[in-house]
Amino acid sequence: MAAEPVPSTTSTTTTTTATTSPNPNDALRQIVDHAVAALGSTGSPRQATGRLVELGLDEASASKLIGDLISVRREAMVEAKRKAAGKNIGFGLLWFVGGSLVTLLTYGAASSGSGRYVIAWGAILFGGIQALIGLFQLKPSFSDEEVARSFKA
Repeated sequence: MAAEPVPSTTSTTTTTTATTSPNPNDALRQIVDHAVAALGSTGSPRQATGRLVELGLDEASASKLIGDLISVRREAMVEAKRKAAGKNIGFGLLWFVGGSLVTLLTYGAASSGSGRYVIAWGAILFGGIQALIGLFQLKPSFSDEEVARSFKA
């Protein structure tokens, strides 16, 4: 019998050294983090822009970055306020309609029998007020300073 060749068990290992170049996304993330921190600590868009300029960012870029951050935060705040408005309107109308139904149903029953009925004025009043509050919340507006102060954590 002929002997079969035995496969080699030795392996060659090649080590490569990769030089990591700075990732532009990391640098951008650091700049944005500085901008958010500046807004949080100063509460003023003008002062936050000044802080970024002190760190080496040019005035136009710093102003644009702060403006963009405020715009994004404002949109989130408006959306949250509109969501709360929708809840207030919905629950307010639910209370209002529920109170009105109780009043109408007991009044209808009273006219055909006992003569006593319930006026659910608390539910009607509470529901009406809550629905009106929701309507006023539908058009929120926030100044730049209010939005900047929201960055404080």
